[in-house]
Amino acid sequence: MQLDVLKEDARTEVGSYFISNYPPFSVWSPEHLPAAAQALDEVQPDDTSPLGLYMHIPFCRKRCTFCYFRVYTDKNARDVDTYIDALANEVAMYADRGGL
Repeated sequence: MQLDVLKEDARTEVGSYFISNYPPFSVWSPEHLPAAAQALDEVQPDDTSPLGLYMHIPFCRKRCTFCYFRVYTDKNARDVDTYIDALANEVAMYADRGGL
């Protein structure tokens, strides 16, 4: 299998394929939210297993040719601050859930 090399000026666009999560976002739907929220409260964490959390900060000065993550090279400091604030708020929303 031959890998396509991204051009330096390549940008992330709608429809591009990047690492995301499983199941992929395309199969998420609002009717799944109550069950997901309930699961976060019902399951008790295993204190012997540390929780790993990956938070992607998708802002770069340029796209590296080896990178397959979603990145944005055209955002300003205000956009970055808005993203970081939203990320911190989301982590805070889940911090006290029993399953985490």
